Amino acid sequence: MNWENLTSVTFEKAVKETGVCILAMGVLERHGNHLPLGTDYLNGHKLATAASIKESSVVFPPFYFGQIFEAKCFPGTLTLKPSLLFDVVQNVLDEIGRNGFKKIIIYNAHGGNDAFIKYLAQCQLNEQKPYQVYYYTPGGTVRSAKYKEVLETTLHGHACECETSISLYNHEELVQMDTIPV
Repeated sequence: MNWENLTSVTFEKAVKETGVCILAMGVLERHGNHLPLGTDYLNGHKLATAASIKESSVVFPPFYFGQIFEAKCFPGTLTLKPSLLFDVVQNVLDEIGRNGFKKIIIYNAHGGNDAFIKYLAQCQLNEQKPYQVYYYTPGGTVRSAKYKEVLETTLHGHACECETSISLYNHEELVQMDTIPV
């Protein structure tokens, strides 16, 4: 269930039935010349939405504020001061909790957010809250092995075959394959 698509009545019911909210954290940044600036948050939100169907939960609206200070030189990148970013995310968590969710799962859809989210999660121990934050870190042996079987290249990183393939699956209309150098 997507938070932004619910009415107040269905939202209240969803909170009572699930008690779980997923916050997929992405960022707005350059992803080569062929992928949209919102690649991370678009794919993260899509994956969180798919997960919420399998395990009943509510997905917070697309969240594109994250750590991307090193890419400020690229057009379209959006970043907040570190202290403001921390305060915004903490306030969002508190608001999710105020709305009745007892379990908040943070899914990181942008590699650059990793250290920030770990620190944010650690800081939750500073004071007692009516909710618990969980930082989901994907892993697994079977999934990883199957994933590697279908890859055509060994070079992986930003806007690589993996990110491009995931984007093609989730948002084909936004991928400009004709701009990839051959």
